[in-house]
Amino acid sequence: MDVEQSSPASKPADLVALRGLLTSLFAALKNAVGVEDSHTFRLDTIDCADEALTSYNDVAAFTLRKMQALHYVATPGVRTSNNVVMILASDLNLSLGELANHVLTTGREDVFREIIDGRLAINRVSKAVGSLNRSEIIELI
Repeated sequence: MDVEQSSPASKPADLVALRGLLTSLFAALKNAVGVEDSHTFRLDTIDCADEALTSYNDVAAFTLRKMQALHYVATPGVRTSNNVVMILASDLNLSLGELANHVLTTGREDVFREIIDGRLAINRVSKAVGSLNRSEIIELI
């Protein structure tokens, strides 16, 4: 199946605006969960993933990395496509949902609220990017 490519489109304003929110949420989440400036994942075997999926510190580190990726593709002038944005936004939204409950149990209602606001903004971006044209891959600049 061939996927049709259109001429590049401008990034929706909601996507570009997401950068500021992601910057703030990144710092708040990193601090709330206690993720260090550098995080290492075990890659010596495929079976190590179970440990990383149960530790909130590891889940938060994965989530922060997803935030960095979405922040990058939301940058004006960085070429990406609607499907990349949709996949990153969806995956990040699920990760933030998982961390929201953990953050709430630690008494960090302020960070919980930021996560909720972030998820709402990510949903707006998904709608804006998804409305461009669902049947084709569109390059965004």
